[in-house]
Amino acid sequence: MVYCLQVWRPSQKEDFLIRIGIGFYQKVFKIYYVLFTTNDSGHLPMVKINQIRAARGLLGWHQKDLARMAGLSELSVINFENSKTTPHQGTLDKIAAAFELAGIGFTPNKVEMKENSFTVLSEEGWYSRMLEDIKRTFDMMPPKAEKEEIIFNADERRNNPEDIEKAMVLQKKGVKSRFFIEEGNTYILGDLSRYRYLPKEHYSNNGPVHCYGDKVAFVKQTRERGEVHILRNALLTTVILNLADLLWDQLSQPTGTTAPKKDRY
Repeated sequence: MVYCLQVWRPSQKEDFLIRIGIGFYQKVFKIYYVLFTTNDSGHLPMVKINQIRAARGLLGWHQKDLARMAGLSELSVINFENSKTTPHQGTLDKIAAAFELAGIGFTPNKVEMKENSFTVLSEEGWYSRMLEDIKRTFDMMPPKAEKEEIIFNADERRNNPEDIEKAMVLQKKGVKSRFFIEEGNTYILGDLSRYRYLPKEHYSNNGPVHCYGDKVAFVKQTRERGEVHILRNALLTTVILNLADLLWDQLSQPTGTTAPKKDRY
């Protein structure tokens, strides 16, 4: 079956609204990077073993929960909590990042819940940990809460099996996902009503931006490496969701997909 793509061009008003919406999160990223990145060395806060237990207690996490969120084995967590092994700095950074994503803050003598946070995931397995955080964030929300994920600069041609699995899990959990994709891209895996076309001049190939719960995740990918910067701020996500609603009504919906039927969900 051959689909004809209708070329769409925004009006002056539509173009103005699009420029506001698409340019917004790029400016916000720079602002919040300064606000939340306070450690000049680029390392996450130093975490002590007793603080790990205290943080797990605040969140109600078992050792297996921490292991899953930090991308570690449960045995590793058990061993260093029982002082059988000494975790290296890379492991402690993964643990600190997992707790910060869940809203835990560390000081030299305290463990406390924080309203806002800035976390960078760049170690091996960073992408899987981001997807795990998206699922966990929705799991922690009240059953009757409206659950929605917004993805700017989406491109399902770059999807891997983890992305497909995450999409299907969220769908089963009742999470509504909306995708902003590049104009002309017809490789679409989900229901067409969940997609809107961004004009090519406003689309960025630098990586997708995920807005979920009270977080915004900026994925940065190059040929050499990848990482994600995750901002946790309820006011910021509310503003982005409102802007997404504004854009949604102005942009055109795809009329067909060239993705194989066996790959769609």
